Amino acid sequence: PELASHLPAEARLLAYPSRTPVFPYTPLDRALQVLGHVEAALRAEADGCDAVVLDSFGDYGLEILSGALGVPVVGCGDAALEEAGRLGRTFTLVTTWPASMDFIVKRVLRDSGLEAACRGVRSIGAEADLADVAQPGGYLSRIAAGEAGILDQLKAACRRAIEQDGAEVIVLGC
Repeated sequence: PELASHLPAEARLLAYPSRTPVFPYTPLDRALQVLGHVEAALRAEADGCDAVVLDSFGDYGLEILSGALGVPVVGCGDAALEEAGRLGRTFTLVTTWPASMDFIVKRVLRDSGLEAACRGVRSIGAEADLADVAQPGGYLSRIAAGEAGILDQLKAACRRAIEQDGAEVIVLGC
């Protein structure tokens, strides 16, 4: 929905969910994420979509899809970092996941070539949040619902990024 105001009125946003809904905690799970995103993007192109937007900061399959599809492919992580870099400012990555998941945002950051502008990664999630991550009422559902406690933690992490890290821009990483 946050994209709708940036698109022409006649544009339609269609979701193509991955058929391999796994949480990307292990290397195997990340490989399955890539396969799921690639398969969904291929379906979208075959259905006549004019562009593909990967809806995860992890940008699973971005490199593969950018060279394989005949339509533009945008990765949310890549686009966010590109915008921060275009602004020429320092930034901190703030993510809802626990620190054990930082490898995902750090990979996207490394691939962007903007590591020097990054003042840090702030992760607000707890390791215990991963136990029920995809369950009904689990951490993903609580994030999607904008649970007040999670939003309060995000706001506090953003304040610390500015006050303690000296970040000029906040990049949300999931």
